[in-house]
Amino acid sequence: VNMFPLALLNASSPPVDPALTLALLHFDGANGSTTFTDSSPTPLTYARTLPENIISTAQSKFGGASLYVGSTSGSGVVSQNNDRFLLSNQNFTIECWFYDSVLVAGNKAIIGVGDRHSIAIDNGTIKGNVYTGSNFEIVHQTTVSAAVWNHVALVRNNGVVTLYVNGVASNTTVAIGTTSLISDGNNFFKMTPAGYKGVVVVGFDGYIDEARLRLEAVYTADFTPPTSAFTY
Repeated sequence: VNMFPLALLNASSPPVDPALTLALLHFDGANGSTTFTDSSPTPLTYARTLPENIISTAQSKFGGASLYVGSTSGSGVVSQNNDRFLLSNQNFTIECWFYDSVLVAGNKAIIGVGDRHSIAIDNGTIKGNVYTGSNFEIVHQTTVSAAVWNHVALVRNNGVVTLYVNGVASNTTVAIGTTSLISDGNNFFKMTPAGYKGVVVVGFDGYIDEARLRLEAVYTADFTPPTSAFTY
């Protein structure tokens, strides 16, 4: 005898729409490689801007390799300029794993769209920022440790922007409603952007893995960080 309602037997999670993935970089490959493959459904070309930015097998979260970003100020790896990164008033999730070898004072950008909508680290404290004509900073008040892998995600969900660090929501959020984000004129997806809140920042001496941008709020509450490489 079937003891469960038919509705429960047929229940399943909503299907993941690959088309919502605007960028996906696993940073896999041979040590020293300068090929940065975009595994999104409509891949773009990514290029380094500094000689020290390479695929490295010295550290990785998944896949045996990651992006070494070095410590020089500048945008380590950057996409082509593309209007897909005009986030406007849409939900989104910008995320990655990062490994900062030595935490030092001063904002160091990790990942972002242009130099305005990004995640940075300042002496172990993670910060997120979106720009609508004014800078809105979201701070995660728990510091992270050096020389370990940390997951970060900047999420816009129905007009509220939240920063997640290792699956835990920030103490601060920003409600911007339906206000559109404003581009700084550079519609790029960047690893270690050259700016944070429109100000030039330094690089951090470390690694980035599993960088992704999806046009949806992937996380809406505290979560367990991903345990494997992203598919979409």
